[in-house]
Amino acid sequence: MFMHPPPVKYLIKKIENKRNAPSPKEDYFKDQSGRHCVVKQTRQDVSCPTVRELDELFERLGGLKRIIKPGERVFIKINLSSPHPIPTTTDPNLTSNLVYLIKEYGAATVDVGDFGGPFWLPSINIVNKIGMETALSGVGGKMVYFDEGPWTEVNLESDILPPLAYPSMLYEYDRIIYLANLKTHFIADFTCSLKLTMGLLHLRDRFWHLHTRMKIKEGIADINKAVYPDLVLIDGRKAFIEGGPVWGKIVRPKILLASGNRVALDYAAIDVLREYPTQKNPLTDTSPERHPTLLRAVKIGLGDRGVII
Repeated sequence: MFMHPPPVKYLIKKIENKRNAPSPKEDYFKDQSGRHCVVKQTRQDVSCPTVRELDELFERLGGLKRIIKPGERVFIKINLSSPHPIPTTTDPNLTSNLVYLIKEYGAATVDVGDFGGPFWLPSINIVNKIGMETALSGVGGKMVYFDEGPWTEVNLESDILPPLAYPSMLYEYDRIIYLANLKTHFIADFTCSLKLTMGLLHLRDRFWHLHTRMKIKEGIADINKAVYPDLVLIDGRKAFIEGGPVWGKIVRPKILLASGNRVALDYAAIDVLREYPTQKNPLTDTSPERHPTLLRAVKIGLGDRGVII
């Protein structure tokens, strides 16, 4: 599929507001010992989980009732890397089932969005080609696009990154849920829940402060200080174990992973990707405890390994 450089307009940064990074949110799904919990659901095949199966998965954590209250506005952050199916881009059918379930718990609105892969912009092109709008239309979900802002500059209080621009509307939601994929990445080694935040950054900041700098792996941790999702779901029915994020070698772990903490979830995700060692799998010889992104994430207080329940 044809790739083209992003239009210049997406590199022009117009800041509407400035703010400090928000305070970390409580992990509503910790166990009685205060540990971050991860649930893993092994499936018989790669078919899309039903609404009931998603609800059962979250119930093992403690249930959506812990975070979704009647009348709240919910945002689901998806992955629009390109117009390719999972594991590249978020599955529209899984997204619509998740939206339906959240509304069943009383949410007033459920918006779904991302700032898509730079070589396929505008994001609506990706959405139209994968059928995301169609999937959401029957369940009351709404697509939102961050391609052109408005933008808020967030002071991350980071010693490796300057203030960066995030969508202003991000700070208007009551709850945020991440819906990530399971895959390796040719630069960052892996892209699961922590790196999903990259799709919230202004394109200029992505290129200049992360992709063109040597500390991208550490920087991925720091960009997460601007947003704290209440729940993260990783779709691991299919995964890349080489290449990524757009093309790569596909395997079928046939799992779903969920947690209230991104770091705990990425520890579990790397463990899964390491079950498929190859010469080109960047995680074959790197345990989660030694990976620069997770080392940095633990250091700056984003979470820790947690426990699988």
